[in-house]
Amino acid sequence: MRRSERLVLLVLLLAALALRLYQLTRQDIWWDEARNIDVALRPFLQVATAPELDIHPPVYFWLLHLWTRPAALTREIDAAQIAFLSRWLSVAAGVLGVPLLFQLTRAVGGNTAALAAATLGTFAPFWLAESQEARMYTVGFALLLAAATAFVRVIATESDAATDAVDRKNRRVTWLHRYRYHVIFVIFSALALLTHY
Repeated sequence: MRRSERLVLLVLLLAALALRLYQLTRQDIWWDEARNIDVALRPFLQVATAPELDIHPPVYFWLLHLWTRPAALTREIDAAQIAFLSRWLSVAAGVLGVPLLFQLTRAVGGNTAALAAATLGTFAPFWLAESQEARMYTVGFALLLAAATAFVRVIATESDAATDAVDRKNRRVTWLHRYRYHVIFVIFSALALLTHY
């Protein structure tokens, strides 16, 4: 990737962050967000067994718990600050999704397509809206982008099997090195599935 493309990607990341933070607390917390925050503030092991979550897997709530718990333990934080902090997890996932989308698109379509996809991801209204709510959608999407990128790498490494056979003569290719993208794909796919199904 050229220096100018890196600069454009950096500008897109800063724009993604600014747009997702803009008026982050303009809307009041709504029912689903309040329920998510309530569940996340419970003891860690009770999060997965919360009866409200019979239709939602626990990974997002565990992440939200770890994200908000240190602030919640200080008695000086009020409900509005907890709401703001809870939404930050979605902001972070929404911003992280931009370079992940770039990586995925670059792997299948090249740098120009990747910059176009990152630009669309930065300014997509639905993605912006979801990035400002304490919900699991942007976290799940970021995990899916990571899984899809790893899957594309799996396909690419499978086509390089002949190269690996030659490389084995020169150096030892470890199992983890050979199957690293397989492992990454499985981990991120499982996390995505356990975030939202």
